[in-house]
Amino acid sequence: MTPLEVIDIGRDALWLLIKVSAPLMIVALIVGLSISLIQALTQIQEQTLTFVPKIVAIFFTLMLVLPYMFESVKDYTIELMDRIADPERVADIPIEGGERNDKLGGNAPILQQKEKEPTPKLMDVPQGPPGQPRLLKSKPAP
Repeated sequence: MTPLEVIDIGRDALWLLIKVSAPLMIVALIVGLSISLIQALTQIQEQTLTFVPKIVAIFFTLMLVLPYMFESVKDYTIELMDRIADPERVADIPIEGGERNDKLGGNAPILQQKEKEPTPKLMDVPQGPPGQPRLLKSKPAP
């Protein structure tokens, strides 16, 4: 993943944060300013008076915009997973045969293929003298 892609993902995440939190913040601002104006006009200077209306307004706003918030986060998550899973977007993964994926300007070193060593099988029977298999003792049947 290139640095530009990381910056793009971070920018999209911050924009999603702003989009998701903006309705709640705007409602809290409007309710807070309204209560402050009422307090200034009536000269009631109770500090705790602003909390209850703000909490109620934010709760009802949350109930209204929660589907939008969920949909936005879900869409971003799907887009992010598609970016991760899309092989066209991966620039630094070497391909077999000593080539590399330069579609996005990858700078990975070209890897040479190594000869594969045979992997031992789990069921290999140890050998006795060269050319003769080792006999295994079996348990007598009861």
